[in-house]
Amino acid sequence: MAFTYRDNELYIEDVKVDEIAKKINTPTYCYSLKTIRDNFNSFYQSLPGFLICFAVKSNSNLSILKIIGQLGGGADVVSEGEIRLALAAGIPPEKIVFSGVGKTASEIRYALTVKVHQLNFESIEELKQINTIASDMGTCAMVVARLSPDIDAKTNYKISTGLYKNKFGIPMEILEKIDFKTLPNVKLCGVSAHIGSQICSLEIFLKLVNYMKDARVKLNSLGHNIRRIDLGGGLGVSYAHNKEAPPIAEYAKLLRDNLSGLDCEFICEPGRSIIANTAVLLSQVLYRKSNDFVSHVIIDAGMNDFVRPAVYGSLHQIIPAKKDPSLPIETVDIVGPVCETSDTFAKDYSIQRLKNGDLVCVCDVGAYGGSMCNTYNSRLLPAEVLINGNRISVIRNRGNYEDLLKQTIICDGIDQ
Repeated sequence: MAFTYRDNELYIEDVKVDEIAKKINTPTYCYSLKTIRDNFNSFYQSLPGFLICFAVKSNSNLSILKIIGQLGGGADVVSEGEIRLALAAGIPPEKIVFSGVGKTASEIRYALTVKVHQLNFESIEELKQINTIASDMGTCAMVVARLSPDIDAKTNYKISTGLYKNKFGIPMEILEKIDFKTLPNVKLCGVSAHIGSQICSLEIFLKLVNYMKDARVKLNSLGHNIRRIDLGGGLGVSYAHNKEAPPIAEYAKLLRDNLSGLDCEFICEPGRSIIANTAVLLSQVLYRKSNDFVSHVIIDAGMNDFVRPAVYGSLHQIIPAKKDPSLPIETVDIVGPVCETSDTFAKDYSIQRLKNGDLVCVCDVGAYGGSMCNTYNSRLLPAEVLINGNRISVIRNRGNYEDLLKQTIICDGIDQ
């Protein structure tokens, strides 16, 4: 275990958490290199022959992407910026899958120019746009249809992506009516689907696998040569108080058992299940305040640093950097300094009594943490560090006020 207590002091690998606070300050994202490697290798070794494309949206730090690439992984991207990040991290274009419902013409052109492995389309209009751009470039684009299978992922509605009412993908009923002969600069070579995030049921994944197999048979009967099946991502993790998520090994076994014998290339796109439990957000207690109704513990991390609790109502375990068995357990709301009531990390949370200056860690924040942080309230971006044994490496510098002031411009012509 990379996150352990030794003599009541929290360590990440061989680094004591309070040493990180002394050297880097707070709030800071702290990643375990060992856990990243272990999680990725669980996929890579359990799914031989699969292309494992890490979902860059879950964590876009260049060092993280570099690690994934070194382990043999590819990148699932949804913008030109994410393509550029993946390439900068050393992930080759032949391991990059480009999805997204709103690709611009310039993004499509860039993807074709660098020759990404897979260009997904999610609507007829987008397919026509790709055909036009490919024609202008004098090439034929190999495309993959992102399907909308109308499968309920049984997850938070904000991260459900596989229902007809969601904006993602194209229903088979529409896809099978497209006359590709009128689109000479695109060729359909595969099918893709991603039905949501934080999925905790293997039965749902089995429904998806069967749907994709049936879609391949149907499209081949129409004269296509479907030789690639991309199953997307979505495997959940076990957050605090959440239902248990299936282990990576069980998910991988389901895919192997139900796809063996098919003469296809297979792709999966895990993000959260690789990176979520690799990091904590280290924060310091600023103040305590109480009234007749509630006790608040105010920490220096805010919803701008970690937005998931505010946006998704997500629950994360919060632990002290130093355990003290002599202290009483109290029930408090743990909140941040941002001027929003939604800047709340935990309500009615039981934890040892905390005082000003104590360090706490918000757990399992590696996914959709650093990649979604922002400067709301003109707050500085948090730092990020990677722990490798006893070594602390800064992988994102903390924001500074000079850069913050440069983000907007006082224009000419407004003086009175």
